[in-house]
Amino acid sequence: MRLPLSPIAAAGPQVLSRIPYRFQMQVPALGVGDLRATIPADATVERLVVRFYPGPELQLIVDPYVERRNGGRQELIHYAGARGITGDNDSLEFHLALPVRLDEQLIVAYHNRHATLAYHFTVTIELDFAGGVWRWPYRLGDGGVV
Repeated sequence: MRLPLSPIAAAGPQVLSRIPYRFQMQVPALGVGDLRATIPADATVERLVVRFYPGPELQLIVDPYVERRNGGRQELIHYAGARGITGDNDSLEFHLALPVRLDEQLIVAYHNRHATLAYHFTVTIELDFAGGVWRWPYRLGDGGVV
């Protein structure tokens, strides 16, 4: 499912230096899927906040990651050696510095393992467009230099 851009994000990265992308959902019993947003310009993922509301007792798994233009997958975090994060009435915050590129995808995959109950989560991924990848001293794939 593709999320619509917020008015700030739709205006472009020149409006603000940091833009939070918020993914939230009530996942039905045994629900599996993902939420996506396209990155509108080169940037850096600065912060990730994962919020589990009361009730799931570790039955709800969320897995935030970036899908690269070449189809590769870049995990935002490796949590306790497992793919995905679980919780119950928890708010987890991670500070990152991961460069991302125009047209790559922010993805939050989810899986509710409970057979009868639906559970809620919220994931906020904050991108910095102003500093963005300009602080990363490597060559771009098109031959340009950052």
